Amino acid sequence: MANNEMPNKIEATSSRSELYREIVPSYFVGGIRPGFIETIAVTVRSNLVESAVLGKPQKMEHIEEICIKLTPIEAKNLKDWLKDILSEYEKQFGEITTSKE
Repeated sequence: MANNEMPNKIEATSSRSELYREIVPSYFVGGIRPGFIETIAVTVRSNLVESAVLGKPQKMEHIEEICIKLTPIEAKNLKDWLKDILSEYEKQFGEITTSKE
């Protein structure tokens, strides 16, 4: 095959990173930067059981789990996907209400 010819097939594979994990974020923070939108998933943990059982002072810890940087196009794609998936969720499980409503 000459250097300027394209291959007939491109092999595509997918796999899961060794660092892959699931989290349930408590909230998101973020902002905009030139060329991308950034969001940080934050979880909140407490020592409620230790506090109640052992009498330790109660603590709440806010942990920044991951920062996701999206191009504006990918951010719009994510917004559209979330809108579609939330609509489907509400059809199956009922309307989602938030504290803002």
